[in-house]
Amino acid sequence: MDKVGNSIGQGIAQLGGAIGNAAEQQNALANRRLEMQRQADEFAANQSFQRWQDDNALEFGQSQQKIDPSGKGFTDTVSGIYTKRSEEFLKTVPASLQPRFQELVATARNQWIDKGAATEVDQRNTWYRTGITERQQTLQNQVFNDPAMFDAAKQDAYRTIDASGLSPAEKETLRKKTDEMFALTIGEREIRDAEANPVSAGSAAERLGVTGAVKTSRGGDAMSLLRKFEGFRDTPYWDVNAHHVGYGSDTITTADGRKVKVEQGTKVSRADAERDLARRTKEFEQGAAAKVGVQSWNNLAPNVQAALVSVAYNYGSLPDNVAQAARSGDVHAIATAVDARSGDNGGVNRKRRMEEANIIRGAAQISGNAPAFDPRSMDPRYANLSLSQRLSLYDQTQAAAQRGQTAIEAQQTAAYNSQKGALQLGIQTGEVSSSEQILSSGMNDSDKATLISALRSRQGDQIAIGEAVAAFQNGSLTVDPYSSDGRKRVDAVGDVIARSVPADQQQSANEELVRQTGTLPQSVLNNIRAGADSQVASKVQAAMQAASRFAQINPAALGRREGGDAIQRKVDDFDYYVNTLNLDPSDAARRIAEQNDPNKVRDRKALEPAAKEFRKQLEGADIGAMFDDSFMGWRSNPNVGFTEGQAAGIAADYLAIAEEQFYLTSGNTDLAKSRAEQEMKRLYGTSDIGGSKTIMKYPPEKYWPGMPGESDPYAYAKDQLITDLAEAFPDDPLLNPKKSGSGFVGTVDGRTVDIRDESGLSDYRNMIRDTALSRIVLVATPETGAEAKSNQLPGYTVLYKDENGNLQTLYGKQWRPDPQAVVSGARRQQQDRLGRAEVYQQTGQGLADFLAGGEIPMGAGSAWDNPEAQQAAPVPAQAPSAPVPSTPSPTVQGNLQNQRSQLFQNAQQSGLLTPGGM
Repeated sequence: MDKVGNSIGQGIAQLGGAIGNAAEQQNALANRRLEMQRQADEFAANQSFQRWQDDNALEFGQSQQKIDPSGKGFTDTVSGIYTKRSEEFLKTVPASLQPRFQELVATARNQWIDKGAATEVDQRNTWYRTGITERQQTLQNQVFNDPAMFDAAKQDAYRTIDASGLSPAEKETLRKKTDEMFALTIGEREIRDAEANPVSAGSAAERLGVTGAVKTSRGGDAMSLLRKFEGFRDTPYWDVNAHHVGYGSDTITTADGRKVKVEQGTKVSRADAERDLARRTKEFEQGAAAKVGVQSWNNLAPNVQAALVSVAYNYGSLPDNVAQAARSGDVHAIATAVDARSGDNGGVNRKRRMEEANIIRGAAQISGNAPAFDPRSMDPRYANLSLSQRLSLYDQTQAAAQRGQTAIEAQQTAAYNSQKGALQLGIQTGEVSSSEQILSSGMNDSDKATLISALRSRQGDQIAIGEAVAAFQNGSLTVDPYSSDGRKRVDAVGDVIARSVPADQQQSANEELVRQTGTLPQSVLNNIRAGADSQVASKVQAAMQAASRFAQINPAALGRREGGDAIQRKVDDFDYYVNTLNLDPSDAARRIAEQNDPNKVRDRKALEPAAKEFRKQLEGADIGAMFDDSFMGWRSNPNVGFTEGQAAGIAADYLAIAEEQFYLTSGNTDLAKSRAEQEMKRLYGTSDIGGSKTIMKYPPEKYWPGMPGESDPYAYAKDQLITDLAEAFPDDPLLNPKKSGSGFVGTVDGRTVDIRDESGLSDYRNMIRDTALSRIVLVATPETGAEAKSNQLPGYTVLYKDENGNLQTLYGKQWRPDPQAVVSGARRQQQDRLGRAEVYQQTGQGLADFLAGGEIPMGAGSAWDNPEAQQAAPVPAQAPSAPVPSTPSPTVQGNLQNQRSQLFQNAQQSGLLTPGGM
């Protein structure tokens, strides 16, 4: 039992323990759930707090953007905002977390309020500083424009600073910066003034208190010499003609740059004297430079310039002999010139001149470059600037003065050059006609001498020009075209032509000038060159035709002027294209214009190899066959030229024309060959003036009038030519039979022919015509081509082969027939035919056949042969200088049909057509 009871008790105890453990576990679980909820609530509250802080920052920034410029009320605004936001936030916090977050929110609120207060203070101080700065800028502009406002402006700025709520330390800092700012403003004004008035910079070192710290310039070297030679005196003294003071000056220069005349009782300080010395030194340096010449002056060494300024200061200006030596740049010559003035005024300044000369030679040094610094001379407005700041202002002032001086010198040089140019122009135009006008000008002695020389030369030129123009008008102007004087006279006459002759007559006037002098004005050649170098064909043509006419008058005329050789080459090309290649002048000009175009030259260059090959293929071409107009070529080809030389020339022309056409057709060989043949036929033709058909350029049969109704229309020309040859060569046995008694004895084809008297000479020459003509060579010259192209009766050079085989020139000029014989012959033929027609009209012989459309009997019918061709008698020839007139001679009235109708009516009225009327 006991064991059982113990076991039961133990079981019950164990059960109770188990139940107790379960309860504890339940409690622990509940506590854990509560802790987790608390942690979640706290985390959520923290997250909400962070978002609240972020929103606070955003709200602060937005409020800051709306802040008053002075910051006023910003702290209160921030406090109100964050108090309200704090209360609203705490309402969202669980009760269990309230104590903790109340503390956090309170801390954050206080921080935002403190930040707002700091922002308000910063904004207010910024407002103070901005107001002070804006006021200072206004005052700074006022001081710059009127430096006299310096003290008043500074006091105004102080009041603005003192009225602010800034800290005492910051206020003191701002006052110092204000002092510095206004001092720098005065310095900026001085810089501007120095550029406008460089002389004012001369005493800048004293005003800035940097005299002992700056390096003396070249002007300073001169000032040192003047201090030494002149000495300083603070009370006026009489010297020659005025009171002087300071460094020997009759003026003083005030602090504001004004120049004041020294009077008895004037008192000056060293600072006043230094300002005046700086100004006067600069003025004398400028005067010396102008007299010597700016370029020559600038080439002199500093010691030489300083000594020369001292000389000029002492004399009032640089003596002429010293200035002349200075222009040479020879130091020893300059020193000698200065030394030579030692005896002036009884030698009172002998020692000074000798020392100046030694300084120029380099045998003596300039001492005492910088004057002693007097603190009283420094402008008190610069007192608050450091030495480095004052030195910076000094350097800027000197640089500005240099710029200003450069500008002034440039203006002076420009004005001087303008005046000089006006005098030079006046000499050329005649407005300056006397030396006095030059002597009274502001030119230096050297330029005066040059201008006077130019005036005298121009006056001599005017006389020479007048004589040249008069000689030209008389047709007797002769010059040496290779001398400068000769070309000058031609140019002068050319200028007169350009000014006085109408534009459309200037070419002929200049041609006459070339005819008389052998050359042309340079201005005319320059105009031609401008056209010749153009890429516009019309301009090239005008230039080439003008130049070609000059070259025809005198072949050397163009080459005698500058650039004329190049023009002559282009003229040669132009004439070659026109006379050899038979191009129209406009086409020839276009070809030259293409030579002026690099692109066209490049294209032509690319075709050169093919063009050479094409030309090679045409060598040896049968040119005679081109001019054989017989059916199927059954007749022999005409001769190619009268001589082998002409034949070679014709062949060369054909090759040149073909090559040019090859380029023009862009390398088309068939088309180029066809065009070349057609061009040859236009340029050449056949002539039998020499007895047999011969190819020649400009054959006369194309241009000379033919005798109508003759088997040989040009027999009259051949007769005239043989007659002229006989007169030209009286000793030629063929042309002129020998005198024998009252008659003559000649030889015809080896037979002796007796001629009774002079009346038989005409028949004799008809007998020897063919033989004589076979000895003739006709040569077409460039003049021939020009006459043919201008519708004039062309002439030819005639060569005659004498009995010894030598070629003689007929007259040495162009020969052409007198076509009046054609006119007279044609009129006689017409009158004869009309007379016979009238006879047949009266007799009625053959009229019935004629009216029926048949032929008029011999004699009458010949009056109506080819009436269209007989409408006008041949036109009389004109001199080559005038075109052939086109006015017709008397004509047969009406055409053939009208004539038949009229004759029919006449026959009816006369009864010839009635029965029995015959």
